[in-house]
Amino acid sequence: MNERDRYFTESRGGGKKIFDRIPREALYIATVYLTGMVCFTLCRLILLWRNFALLDLGVDNSAEWICRALLMGVRFDNVISGYLLSLPVLLLLAGQIFPRMHRTAAQMSKWWITAVYALAIMMCVGDIPFFEQFRIRLNAVMFNYIGGGMTFVVRMVGGQWQYMLFSVAAVSLAALFAIFNLRLARRWTIDNFRRSHRPTAIILLIALCIIPFSIRGRLSRKSPIRVGTAYISNNAFINQLGLNPVFTLMRSTLDMSGNELHVQDSGRARAFAAWELGRDRSFGRRFEAQQTPVDNLVVILMESNTADRLRSEGDTAGLLPCLDTLIGKGLYFRNAYSTGIHTYNGVYSTLTSLPSYLNKHTMKESIIPQLGGIPERMMQEGMSTIFFTTHDAQFDNMSGFVMGNGIRSVVSEPDYDSSEIVSTLGVPDHVMYDKALRILDMEHEAGRRFCAVLLTSSNHPPYNVPDVGWFEPRTDDISTQVVEYADRAMQRFIASAATREWFSSTLFVITADHGKAIRNDFAIPLSYNHIPLLFYSPGNIPPELRDDPVSQMDIMPTAADMLGMEFVNTTLGINLMRERRRIVPFSTDDCLAAIDNDYLYVYDNPNDIAYLYDLNAEGRARYVNVAGSHRDVIRRMHEYSISMMQTGWDIHHDFGSDLEIGSPLN
Repeated sequence: MNERDRYFTESRGGGKKIFDRIPREALYIATVYLTGMVCFTLCRLILLWRNFALLDLGVDNSAEWICRALLMGVRFDNVISGYLLSLPVLLLLAGQIFPRMHRTAAQMSKWWITAVYALAIMMCVGDIPFFEQFRIRLNAVMFNYIGGGMTFVVRMVGGQWQYMLFSVAAVSLAALFAIFNLRLARRWTIDNFRRSHRPTAIILLIALCIIPFSIRGRLSRKSPIRVGTAYISNNAFINQLGLNPVFTLMRSTLDMSGNELHVQDSGRARAFAAWELGRDRSFGRRFEAQQTPVDNLVVILMESNTADRLRSEGDTAGLLPCLDTLIGKGLYFRNAYSTGIHTYNGVYSTLTSLPSYLNKHTMKESIIPQLGGIPERMMQEGMSTIFFTTHDAQFDNMSGFVMGNGIRSVVSEPDYDSSEIVSTLGVPDHVMYDKALRILDMEHEAGRRFCAVLLTSSNHPPYNVPDVGWFEPRTDDISTQVVEYADRAMQRFIASAATREWFSSTLFVITADHGKAIRNDFAIPLSYNHIPLLFYSPGNIPPELRDDPVSQMDIMPTAADMLGMEFVNTTLGINLMRERRRIVPFSTDDCLAAIDNDYLYVYDNPNDIAYLYDLNAEGRARYVNVAGSHRDVIRRMHEYSISMMQTGWDIHHDFGSDLEIGSPLN
C-alpha cells in the first residue's frame, strides 16, 4: 500500500476494511455523483427561496406540492448526472479491460468530470437570474444574447450588481467543485491500476448498464422523461421548480435546431388566415385614401412595459401615473398583447405586422427578408421613416433588419455624445427623446412628413436611474424606480412635443415591445405579453376605451388608416378602425398561445400539453386548467394560432414575393 492509500484508510480508523473492499473508481464516481446532486439541489433551493412569493400567484401552493416539486427535481438532476457521468464510467471500464490505457482513461475521466460539472454548476447558478427575468428555466434563447455579441453580454452583466454577484457565485462554485474533484481523484488514486481489477470492472459495468435508465428518467415504455413530466400542478412556479436548467437548455437547443417551422399545412393555414382576416385571392385587403388631419406618426415602444402595472388594471402601486393620465385622452385598448417576450419580437411584429415564431429569431438571418409592410409603404409615399434606439443598433441585427424593411435611417449609440452614454444600453431614455425631438423638428422644417419608431431601454437590466432634476422616484427598489423614470421620461417627451408645430398633426402610438413577468399566474406569465396600446392625438382622436382583443401586429395597419393612407394590407395585422379581431395569437419561445375575451389557451409545443384557463372564473378557479372539459374551445383557438403562425412564417420565407407584399398600388 502506498503512502496516500495508507493515509486515506488509516485516517478513517475502523473504516479501513470497508473502503478496501470497494473499488476506488466506484467510490470516486459515487462521490462525484452525490456532490453534483447536492449542488443541483442547493441551486434549486436558492431559486425557491428567492421566488417564494410566486407561489401565491396560483393554486396548489401548499408544502406538499413544494416537496413534490423538489422530489421531481431530484429525478431531473439524476437524468443530467447520468449524461455527465456516462463517458467517465465508460472510460474507466475500458481502463480495467485494457490495462495499458488505464492511466490515460483515468486522466480523461477526471478532466471530463471537472469540465462538464463545472459548466453544469455555472448553468444552474446562472439559471436563477434568468428565471427571474423570463419566468422560465434556462433555455436556448440565451444564445440570442450571446449571438448579439459577447462584448454586449459582458457589459450588461458587469453593469448590474446582482448579475455580477451571480456571475461571481457561478464561477466560484464551479472552481470549488473543480478543486474538490481533482483532489478527490488524487486521493482515490484512480489512475493506479490494481491487479485485482475484476471486481472494479464488474461494478463499473453494472453502473454503465444503469446509466441509460438514469438518463431515460422514467420506467414507462411510452417515452423518456420530458419537461412536461415536471408539470404536476396548476401552479406555474411549482411546475418550473422541478426542472433542471441543464436539461431545459439541452432540450430547447435540440427543439430549435434547423430553420424550418411546420406547425400546420401551409395551404390549409393560408386558406384559414385569408378567410379569418377577410382577404382576397392575393391575400390582400385594400384601404382607400381619405382626408385626415394626421400627417405624422410617432410609435413609442417602451421596454418591458406591462399593462398590468396600470391603475385601470387594478394596480395600486402607481408606477405609471403619466400613462394612466394619457389613457383617458386617447383611444386605448385594454386587451392588447405582444406577439413574443423579447425586444426583437416586438420590433419585428410592430414593423412587419407579422407574428413571432416558436424559438425563431427572425431578425438575425444572414439574408434579410424584405417584407415591406406599412413602413415600406410610408417610405414610398415620401415620408421620412426613422428608427431611434438608445444603444448599439447592431445588437440583434436590428439596424440591418429595420433598414431592409421600410426604415430610411437609424439613430443609435454612435449618434449621441459619448458623455451621455451611461451603460451597456447606451443613453437614458430622455436623452433619446431629446435627440428625436431635434431630428423631428428638422424633418418638419424641411417640409417632410415622418414616421418615427422610438425604442426605449431604461426598464431593462442593467438598470440605471439618471440623476435629473425633473424626476424624483417614490419607491426604493431600483427595478421599480426605472419603471417610474421611463413613464416620466415618456410624459416629458409628449409634453415637449406638444409645444411643436407638428404636434397637432401627429399620431402618437404608445405601447411596448413586450410586457414583464411580474406574475407567474398561468402556465405562462400573461403579464409578459399584456401591453398597453394607446392611439393619442388630441383633437383628432376622441377618447375611447375598448375591450376587444388586439395584437401588436395591428398597430401599423391601424395607424396607416388614421393617417388616411391608401394601401393594400397583405400582412396578418388588421385595421382596428374597421375590423375586429376574434382571437389574439402570441408565443413565449417554445409555447404558442391565444387569448380572447373568455379564455387563455397555452400549448406547450415540445411536450404536447394543452392548457385552457377560464378568464371569467372567480377567484383561484381562474388559474385551474380546464382543457379536459372544453375540447371545442381548444380546437378553435389552436387552429387559429397555428394557422396564423404558419402563414406568417411562409410569408417571411416562401411566398412573400409572389404576393408582392408592400408593393405600390397601381
